[in-house]
Amino acid sequence: MKGKRAFAGHLMALLTVLVWGTTYVASDYLLESYSALQILLLRFLLAYLVLWILKPKFLRISSLKNELGMLALALSGVLAYYFFEARAIVHGGPTNTSILVSTVPMWTLLLLCLTTKQTMGLRHLLGFLVAISGVVLVVYNGAAITFTMNTTAVACALGACLCWAIYSRLINSFHKVDSILLTRRMLFYTLIFMVPLAVFLDGVPSLKPIWNLPGALSLALLGVFGSGICYVWWKAAIDRIGVVVTTNYVYLNPFVTMVVAVLLGREPLSVLGAVGAVMILAGILLSNKR
Repeated sequence: MKGKRAFAGHLMALLTVLVWGTTYVASDYLLESYSALQILLLRFLLAYLVLWILKPKFLRISSLKNELGMLALALSGVLAYYFFEARAIVHGGPTNTSILVSTVPMWTLLLLCLTTKQTMGLRHLLGFLVAISGVVLVVYNGAAITFTMNTTAVACALGACLCWAIYSRLINSFHKVDSILLTRRMLFYTLIFMVPLAVFLDGVPSLKPIWNLPGALSLALLGVFGSGICYVWWKAAIDRIGVVVTTNYVYLNPFVTMVVAVLLGREPLSVLGAVGAVMILAGILLSNKR
């Protein structure tokens, strides 16, 4: 039974990064018609509605402490994370930002070591070094490797990592709460801030661009899966295999993005990219070795 539970955790973590690694295609398409804030607003609204359909049950307010904890999850794992990541991309570009954001497993482990009884072994450090080296090769995929980012971009990228590390630390306190109900409450608090922010800055988004198959599929990928079901899977994976093991799957995000780009003909697969993919897998296996 324990083995099946662990297998389910690994499977959900893997499925999550597979979806998150492909969402850039949908974002690229929708950015032709919407601002980044409007896309976030639409995807969070859709995710919230879908989770109500999947589980039309109210989550009882048990205590002020729990509600504040869920608010903190929404602020750290959704609002602040996406804000810092978007600003890092604006100031430093998506390529370099993706490398820095991929260091989130190590920041999460460091935070856990400081705030819990979690320890960091040599295998964690070696796994990180191998995996992040693979991430660099995959992100550049044979192109000339140049890493230039200004202070603002680096600060925002590391801010995104810290936000996700805080989210990963806090969500441990809600292992007894149903994944769908918890994710929906997080999205509710996210929308409280997101609706006025997006509407005030960029206006009410028109629905016309999604009244076609590519637009509808793009929003469905981002909302139903990327912002809804994936957060449910991620929380369920943490409940089964722990924060550290689950978060190590983040290393796979650039690899998935590279595979999608190759399949869509957006870029070729180089030898360095293939070597990097192997290194990412090796780093994950080394970090998770029992």
